Formats: sequence, structure tokens, C-alpha cells
Amino acid sequence: MINLTDFKFISDDHVRFENDEWTGRDNKGSLRGIRIQSSGNNAFVVNFHNFNLSENRPIWGDNRWMDPKPMVIVTQNDRLIDMIGYGYDHMGDSLSDYGLTLYLTKNNVEIVVLTMYDRNVQIAYLKEGKGVINKGNLLQELAIWGLDFNF
Repeated sequence: MINLTDFKFISDDHVRFENDEWTGRDNKGSLRGIRIQSSGNNAFVVNFHNFNLSENRPIWGDNRWMDPKPMVIVTQNDRLIDMIGYGYDHMGDSLSDYGLTLYLTKNNVEIVVLTMYDRNVQIAYLKEGKGVINKGNLLQELAIWGLDFNF
């Protein structure tokens, strides 16, 4: 069982899918951090960080690139942990438009997928140092977890 009390995932590569199609961008070297913290009662807060910034953003004073997303777990088994946002942001937009799925191998998180349901966008963050980014290998890697995207 993965402990999500203060879970951190570092990625140095990600792939973006729009309408189930790979955008074709090479994002190798794009350091991103995803931090999940428990806020009690099976609720979690998810933060996304951009580690490629040379300094902190002046308004927030940190390297966050997205507002924190409160989420709850909707599915959990030995292969994945699936979360969905809840509540509303400061502009009144529903946070249920956001989802986060952690894909596991032997209780280790290998891939984290951020889904923006209202935009039909998925961003698959690959574990730092994984070195998978070739279209054929990535397609096979994602298919292991039942992710079916088009390249």
C-alpha cells in the first residue's frame, strides 16, 4: 500500500495527449514534481511543481505551476490509485474536471497521469530516469496499464 500522507513523485519526462492523440512534443528534461498530501478524512491535496524554473515565481514565492487540487480516491488496487478533484476553485469552476492516476508496479509508482476531463487532455509523467521516451516503447509501456492512446 502506497502511503499518500506526504507522497512525492519526480518526473524528468512527460507526454501530452489531446483528444487521445499524442501531441508529438519531446519533453525530455522537463523536471516536474507532483506532491500529494493528506488533508484528513480520506481527502488529499495535490500540488504540481515545475523544477525547470530558475527562481521562484514572484506572486506565489514557489515553483508551483498549478493551483492545489483537493482530491479523493475513487479506485485503489494493486495496479493503480485513481483520484478525482472535488469542490470549486476561487473562480467557481468545478475541480471535478481534474483527475490523477498513479500507475503501480510492485507497490512503486511508475507513471502518474493528470487528466483534465473538460479539455480531453492527459499528461503522462514518467518516473525520473526511466528513459522510455521512444514512441513504440512508450505505447507498450502505457498499454501495460490499459492506457490506449494513438501515436
